[in-house]
Amino acid sequence: MHGDVEPGKIATEKLLNLDPNDSGVYVLMESLCTSRCKWDEVKKIRSVMRGNGVKKTPGCSCVQVEGVFHEFVSVDKSHPQSENVYQVLSQIHHCRAEYLILEKVGELKVYEPRRCMKMTS
Repeated sequence: MHGDVEPGKIATEKLLNLDPNDSGVYVLMESLCTSRCKWDEVKKIRSVMRGNGVKKTPGCSCVQVEGVFHEFVSVDKSHPQSENVYQVLSQIHHCRAEYLILEKVGELKVYEPRRCMKMTS
C-alpha cells in the first residue's frame, strides 16, 4: 500500500470480499489512514467494524526467561507476574515521555534512554 490511501481502499475491499471478518484487514487500513491523518476514514472503519461485529485480535508476545516461555496477551492480567510486567511497561512509557522530545513536527530527538531505566526488583 506504500502510504497511498486509495490503492489501500481497493485492496481492503477485495480482501474483505474474501473474508469480511478478518480484523487484520481493517487494522491495516486503519493504520494507513491514521498515518495520513485521515481521521474521518479511521472513524468510518471503526464504525464498520462495530457494525459487522468484528473485533481486533488481541496482541500477543512471548518471552523466554531462564528457559521458561511466558506468553502475554494484550490487557490480560492472568499471568502471575502481570503486576510486575505492567509496572516495567509503565516505567518504559515514562522514560519515553521523559526522554523523547518532539521539537518540530516529524523531528524526534532521543536522549540516552539507558539513563532512565532503573529497574527495581
